[in-house]
Amino acid sequence: KYYPYLFKGNGVEDTPEAGAARSMMFDARSELFAYAYPGTTEEWAKERGMTAAGHPAGSYQRDPMVFNCDPLKFYKYAGAVLMDSIHRKSFAVEGAKVPCSSAINYDKELVYCETYGNFQPASENDGLMLYRGAIDMYARGVNSIITHGTWRTPERMGIVPEISWRNPAMATELPSY
Repeated sequence: KYYPYLFKGNGVEDTPEAGAARSMMFDARSELFAYAYPGTTEEWAKERGMTAAGHPAGSYQRDPMVFNCDPLKFYKYAGAVLMDSIHRKSFAVEGAKVPCSSAINYDKELVYCETYGNFQPASENDGLMLYRGAIDMYARGVNSIITHGTWRTPERMGIVPEISWRNPAMATELPSY
C-alpha cells in the first residue's frame, strides 16, 4: 500500500503521510542493504579472525544523498568504518564527516582511510606528502591509514605514486614515517 508514495503524480499528493511513507521505505531499504552486504561481509570476516571494512560509493560527497541508501547506516553492521581520500590533494575531505559520524553513531573503534592513491599534481608527491595526507585525515576523525599506492610488482603499477623504497621521492622519508 505504500509503494505509490515513492512517486509523485499518479494521484499521489505530496502530503505529510506520503513523506512519512517514503522515509519509512527508504529506511527499510537502507537497513536491508546494511545488513545484507556490509553485515554479511563482516560475519564472514569475523569467522576468519578479520575485520571487514568498505565504504559506499560517494560517501565523501558533500551531499551524501547521491548514494542509494543511508551512508551512515551503511556502517551499522560493519566491523570498521572505511573512507577514501584518494585521487588528488584535498579530494574527499569534505565528506569525512559522514563516515566519522557513523563511527560515533555505531560505536566503531576503527576508522580507516585509504589514501595516497593517484595524488595530483604529481610534482607534490614527495615524502612530506605522506604526512600532509595523514595529518589531514587524523584531524578529521580517522585513526588508521591504509596506503593505496603500495605495489608489489612495479611493472603492474596502475596508479601513482608508488609508496616504497623503489620511489626516490619517498625512499628517504619512509623509515621515519
